[in-house]
Amino acid sequence: MLRRVTSYTNRICLVVALLASLLLVSLVGVTRGQTQIFPAFAQATVFASTQTPNITSTSTPTFSPTITPSPTVTPSLGTLIQNNIDEILIAVISSILTVIGTLFVVYFQKVVSVIKAVFDWIWKSLRLERAIEVRYRTSLARELRSIQILQMTEAKNLETIFVPLKLGDWLPPDLRDVRHETIKKTISFSEALEQFQRVTIVGDPGSGKTTITSQAAASVADRGLRIKHKTYFPIYVHLRHLKEFLESERYNDKTLKDLLSEILDRFGFSESRRFLDRKIADGNCLIVLDGFDELADKEGSLQQRLAQKVDVFTSALPTGNRVILTSRAAGYEPAWFPGFRVLEMTNLSLPQTQHFIAGWFGKEQDSKAKALQRILESSDRLQLLVSNPLMLAIVCFVYQSKSPHDRFLPERRVDLYDRCIEALISKWDISRGIDREPAFSLAETEKVLRYIAYEALISEKIDFSRRELLALIRTHLPKIEERRQYEDEDFLQEVLQHTGIFKEKARDTMGFIHLTFQEYLAAQVIAEKVLHGTERKDLHTEMNEAIRSLANPRWTEPITLAAGILRGRTELVTLIM
Repeated sequence: MLRRVTSYTNRICLVVALLASLLLVSLVGVTRGQTQIFPAFAQATVFASTQTPNITSTSTPTFSPTITPSPTVTPSLGTLIQNNIDEILIAVISSILTVIGTLFVVYFQKVVSVIKAVFDWIWKSLRLERAIEVRYRTSLARELRSIQILQMTEAKNLETIFVPLKLGDWLPPDLRDVRHETIKKTISFSEALEQFQRVTIVGDPGSGKTTITSQAAASVADRGLRIKHKTYFPIYVHLRHLKEFLESERYNDKTLKDLLSEILDRFGFSESRRFLDRKIADGNCLIVLDGFDELADKEGSLQQRLAQKVDVFTSALPTGNRVILTSRAAGYEPAWFPGFRVLEMTNLSLPQTQHFIAGWFGKEQDSKAKALQRILESSDRLQLLVSNPLMLAIVCFVYQSKSPHDRFLPERRVDLYDRCIEALISKWDISRGIDREPAFSLAETEKVLRYIAYEALISEKIDFSRRELLALIRTHLPKIEERRQYEDEDFLQEVLQHTGIFKEKARDTMGFIHLTFQEYLAAQVIAEKVLHGTERKDLHTEMNEAIRSLANPRWTEPITLAAGILRGRTELVTLIM
């Protein structure tokens, strides 16, 4: 096909060059006139007519004097050029056109080859980019739909236990009243995406903020959820991974768009910035920033730094794009995010909890699911407790892993946490069919994990590197009788491989499976310090870190849990008042 096109084009070019030359000759001839085009021929004609005798005359010949011809004058080069300028111009233009036509014919095939190569490269790039996007969407949807929190043997698929949670308008605690809670209008998350371009979702620990955004982003990734009848491109960011990005001086000039481009780079997008710019310009990006509260520190500097970057990014964002931020209510400042509609997670209803329980246990354990549903129906206090999705998951987990002689479920939050942590540490291997004697007892493991959690609270960390963890283990293992520092590697392997409370989240990044458990273990240390301080009559010295950190939102939940562990003792309340 390409050869045929080239052959036809060659012929056309030769004809065009010839016609152009003839056209120029004709145009000049018409404009100038024939005698001006051929002046030499005109002069010769006039001279011949003057020298021809009149043969028709009958008169007597008369004498004519001899006419001496004038000497021949050779014209100069300039005169010749001036007299023949038209012929010269025609010849020059014709030669130029002929050369151009010839060159075009000679090099046309090479030009076509180059153009074809460029189009082939563009086509291959588009196909490669499309393939990478498909792979990215599939990977993201699979990752977001797989949750491992509180699961003994394998990750549960979010689809099997997901309950469509509702959102309502959020008001700060000082502006709330009973009437507001009663008449609150609710909308689904998909409705929120349709109505608002920028949304902040706030809620208590475990209220389902990550769950609801993960489900929506997964549905957008596999094109199951469309917004305004458009297919969106999702990017999901766990904000706890951005601490280095926000703390380091070398990232000061980096924008949020730079960060999003780097995330896409990890999935193999060769031109990630150009790809992202195109998606944003089309107005079909869904960007989820999950866990704003996990960046909290004493001064709030990390949160403010991120808020500034988000504000710069969203202020230049074309219409149509969606930005979703999630955060606990404690420490969230609406003024940091102008233009964001603030919505909050609502509690689960009894029918929703029943649906969740049925999905958790599945058809294989239907009798156990119905038994738990009956227990909840008969206890108003448990119903209030499990209106929080995380607490409901913990109740399901504890009930699933309880011993046959355990007849009742705990009805206090701290007691449920305690039972859950016990099951995750001591029954993890049993649930997977592994029969082995643990290298460390439940009490030993829990004690070291408490101090790791408390150190993390003080240092405002959520995740740890292997080196950091080993240092903490070496510090706190000797506090256990007959344990030594050199057992640090053994302890870490025991926790990672034979318990369900600690896991490796990424390469050289480890942490508790949920922030709630880290906070509860830290709360146990706080409660212990309160008791020791009271005994020694030096409570302020023992609670020095907590007193200095009261303004830090990261300490709100651990102190609340510590008050629950102390079961109404007034020392902690008096201290923080």
